[in-house]
Amino acid sequence: MKKLFALIISSMLIFGASCSEKSTDSSSESAPKTDSASSSSIAPIDYDSLEVVRWESDRITYDNIDELDRYGDIAVIGTFTDNSTTVSDFDKINGFEQEVLTNIYSYNTIKVEKVLKGDVNVGDEITAIQDCGIHDGKLVTFSDMEPMKKGDQWIFFLSYDSTYEGYWCMGDYNGRFPVPKTQTATLSRTVTADSKAQLEGEIEKMTNEDFGVYDDVSPMRELYYDVITHYDCTLQ
Repeated sequence: MKKLFALIISSMLIFGASCSEKSTDSSSESAPKTDSASSSSIAPIDYDSLEVVRWESDRITYDNIDELDRYGDIAVIGTFTDNSTTVSDFDKINGFEQEVLTNIYSYNTIKVEKVLKGDVNVGDEITAIQDCGIHDGKLVTFSDMEPMKKGDQWIFFLSYDSTYEGYWCMGDYNGRFPVPKTQTATLSRTVTADSKAQLEGEIEKMTNEDFGVYDDVSPMRELYYDVITHYDCTLQ
């Protein structure tokens, strides 16, 4: 997933990210720095307490269920089982005496609770990657989604990235949706001419917080309607 690295370089001036000196150990000189303080026994990260630094990113978008079906590798309902682990990439850039942050992302594990599509089984744990991470006490993100937290349950449409050895949500927030609540779930199972408008009304009432996106992002309500009527997204 391509980033606008120039924006990251500019961000060093904005949020004062400091860069560590190069290590004399050549084996670790180019390795990404990882925040590995993550354990299932540790409470979820309090993202609300962090200052958020958001940057734009080049990404492919998906506007309909056919594209999600065609280009996605797996679709599941699953839960994040741990705190995310941030990976920060640093490199030497012309004009900077020290290494600067050139990329940031984070890993977590999704435990599969229902398979909608793909070669995966209930109970499997798969590696998920998010376009954000914690750096210098701030949440740095290239995503329009708020960071996923330990215990969060979502519908995921995922594509595998061999470079990062994990799965990205397709098109960022185009590939992650809330698990329908009782009324919405009931309506989604059998859509009739009468219930279609009611289901659309229930979805329209859902907030950005329900969709897990920032306040300035328009949730993919029509795509969500297609997802929950195309697949059985209930866990009962």
